[in-house]
Amino acid sequence: PLGDDRGSPRHAAEDVEIGGVTIPAGAIVLADCGMANRDPEVFPPATLHDLFAPMEAPTLSFGAGPHYCLGAWLARTELQLALHRLAARFPDLRLAAPMDAVAWRTGTTSRSPQRLGVRW
Repeated sequence: PLGDDRGSPRHAAEDVEIGGVTIPAGAIVLADCGMANRDPEVFPPATLHDLFAPMEAPTLSFGAGPHYCLGAWLARTELQLALHRLAARFPDLRLAAPMDAVAWRTGTTSRSPQRLGVRW
């Protein structure tokens, strides 16, 4: 089925050219928002693996425009508080294995580690 695995199905409202390809009005396209947040022309590769690196540009993680998530600021605040409290409680907290050994669960709008071994 359409949109089952990756992306969000959308209808093109008007003819538009993207990357040298014309998408006609009414065509169904799959917008992969996860990849939009990984565009190397916008986000330098060095920042992709640093959880605390400031973002170089706005992301689509919480939507955009009239579809922007109402809980985005609360979610970001909760995450920031939780991570800071975790770091304060366990100042020597470290990954138990190298970062490239972490297996990731991927979805259409998010990703997370399948398992994250740590030590302190």
